[in-house]
Amino acid sequence: MRLPSLLGLVPLIASVLAAPYNETYAEYNLNTNQNAQSPLDYDTSFVPSSYHPSPENWRVPYYTILMDKFADGDPTNNDYFGTEFEWDWRETNFRFGGDLAGLESKLDYLAGMGIKAIFASGTPWINMLWQADSASPRFLPLSYPCPHSIGFFFHPSYRRGLRGRFLSLLRRLLRTTPKGYSPLDLTTLDPHWGRRDEWRSMIDAVHARGMYYVVDFTVATMADLLGWKG
Repeated sequence: MRLPSLLGLVPLIASVLAAPYNETYAEYNLNTNQNAQSPLDYDTSFVPSSYHPSPENWRVPYYTILMDKFADGDPTNNDYFGTEFEWDWRETNFRFGGDLAGLESKLDYLAGMGIKAIFASGTPWINMLWQADSASPRFLPLSYPCPHSIGFFFHPSYRRGLRGRFLSLLRRLLRTTPKGYSPLDLTTLDPHWGRRDEWRSMIDAVHARGMYYVVDFTVATMADLLGWKG
């Protein structure tokens, strides 16, 4: 029953408009057809010289990273768009600066732990400038009960009269961390992470160590700056 359902989506795909080609992001764009009118017109001139074989079993040791929070190997791309609320390593709501260069510099460390596959959470595509739009709350330590629970009123911090300090800490723990689940253009890579050639270099380096790189292909969670015609 799945195949007929999928075939019913074909007319809808044909009616989708392609994102306009932007020469500014030429080093980050995977689509080389500047005259594309729909996603079906996208094209690329890249032909890989070799293919890295997939493992027989994908049940291998994984290491999940938030690219922006992992390692900053190229500070020049941290504030790529030069906006006021884009990058600040001291703020959890802004970008930290992690990128492909930083990840590549840590590959020997990951390989030394026995890691066989790296999963990068969040979209690799260009997204909201300052905080990658979407985020998820940090985990709360079990020692800090929810203020709506009965345990909150018996917490030592509350009993010692430090209710204000405790609530401040709780608010800080609940602050969101950018993860990048709201792509703006599914043909253009996020400049904060690196250029198209840097992606190829990093993936080649991953493969050279007998590891794999798994992309989080987030197409079901789009940004809120998209438009439709009709």
